[in-house]
Amino acid sequence: MYIPIIGDQVDEKLADFINNYPDRNQVKIMFLRESAGVYEFGTKRVEVRLAKGKLTVRVGGGYMGIDEFLD
Repeated sequence: MYIPIIGDQVDEKLADFINNYPDRNQVKIMFLRESAGVYEFGTKRVEVRLAKGKLTVRVGGGYMGIDEFLD
């Protein structure tokens, strides 16, 4: 179970996403919070933010939904 930093909206939303993901064990170990909105994902550092209530991940010069990012 991923336990978020209370008060960090992005981390709380990410925790909800991870804890309800069908293959949760695979995703849980991939995200490690470094600072607000910055996570280590495997060997990469990624920026995660909320856009209209949905999690997005910075990829290159833009953002994509977290579902698309994980595929």
